[in-house]
Amino acid sequence: MIKNESEWLLSSLLDHREVSSVTRVNEFLVAIDRKTMPRCIVAAISGKRVTETDLEPLLSSGVRPEIIVSVPKQLVWEGAAIKRLESAGVAFGRMYDLYRAINYDADVSEYINPELFYVSRLFAQHPNVFESEALTDRLYVLRLFRGPEILVALSDDYEVTADVVRTASDRHGHFHVLLKNNPYGRISRQGSEAASKLGIKVLDQEDFFQVLHSEI
Repeated sequence: MIKNESEWLLSSLLDHREVSSVTRVNEFLVAIDRKTMPRCIVAAISGKRVTETDLEPLLSSGVRPEIIVSVPKQLVWEGAAIKRLESAGVAFGRMYDLYRAINYDADVSEYINPELFYVSRLFAQHPNVFESEALTDRLYVLRLFRGPEILVALSDDYEVTADVVRTASDRHGHFHVLLKNNPYGRISRQGSEAASKLGIKVLDQEDFFQVLHSEI
């Protein structure tokens, strides 16, 4: 079940260096007054998965949020929910994303997580990919010009260990590739072995995009 976390936001943002005050707008939303940039309207939710239906109370409350953030970070954003936010002009992400948006974006609604933006652009630019679709914020389906479609899960971990692989499998269900989206760190031998046992390939970006040329 998704829970409104506006009360938690009120108390958690006051120590941020760019925040001068945080006030409640309504039962769902808080307003953040910033020291050097315009005020922004924010909502926070918690639970396990965010569906399109879960967003409606936040998007129809009279004042629309500019960004909705998840607490905790492991919460899954379903693809339909992401599309709904895109059509509404509302950003989404984790607390990390909210902190970045507060620091750097005059219009917080235009914020996009840099890692997700980067990998989405790479998918779109690969010559063998004619379409990519976000099934969740961390699981994509790639439809290819040559070869069957590929389900790709993303890992931001510094080191892809066996536990990272198994956790991704528990979280996403069946997929073909665990893509190490963090340019730093490594894929451990134990991580590769765990992936092999699960019928998954775990690849960094360079290896993944080379393999795409010849199907997986």
